[in-house]
Amino acid sequence: MGSLLFRMGGAAFRNRFVIVLFWVVLLAVTGYSAEVLGGRPQDHFELPGIESQEALDLLKDRYPELSSDGANARVVFRAPEGSHLTDPAPRSATDTVNRALRALPQVFLVLGPDLTGAYSQD
Repeated sequence: MGSLLFRMGGAAFRNRFVIVLFWVVLLAVTGYSAEVLGGRPQDHFELPGIESQEALDLLKDRYPELSSDGANARVVFRAPEGSHLTDPAPRSATDTVNRALRALPQVFLVLGPDLTGAYSQD
């Protein structure tokens, strides 16, 4: 077995340019075949009968304006009694939370109350 592998290694070394060319052509043919024969990837599929699919269908029926591609969330802050969210301490806390939310990979956009004007007196 060792002599067979030695001879194969020697032949591969002597014909190294042919071997490299063979692998490049094989890689190109494989890539081309995958492109031509692979079809288009599907980005939407359904699995009827499972709970998560039933939940998505229910959301689509009750709230057609929402998309299943993503969701919106609203975070509400409440200032301590006798202070406002624009005061330094509560503002620092809201800024910290907003920075933490922006750092999450699944979060696309975080709009703070300064940008939206979403302050309430109560």
